[in-house]
Amino acid sequence: MVKVIKQLVKPIAQPKLNQPKSIQPGISLVELLIATTVLATAAVGVFQLMSRSETQLFESRNALTTQQVEEAIGSYVYDDFLD
Repeated sequence: MVKVIKQLVKPIAQPKLNQPKSIQPGISLVELLIATTVLATAAVGVFQLMSRSETQLFESRNALTTQQVEEAIGSYVYDDFLD
């Protein structure tokens, strides 16, 4: 009976100090910082692209408005000389 109990009960092993810790699932702080840096870099790139697109939109709209005003003034002057 004692033999059976000794086989069933295993002694608790003391962890050695030199042994590396067991690998646990999850992410480390370094991985989190790298992921945050990559995400922030991508966000900055997207914001710059959007800003550039917005600037080009304003410039093209202003150029179109200026062209329409110039055509209106030219038409007015041309009609004024015909009369």
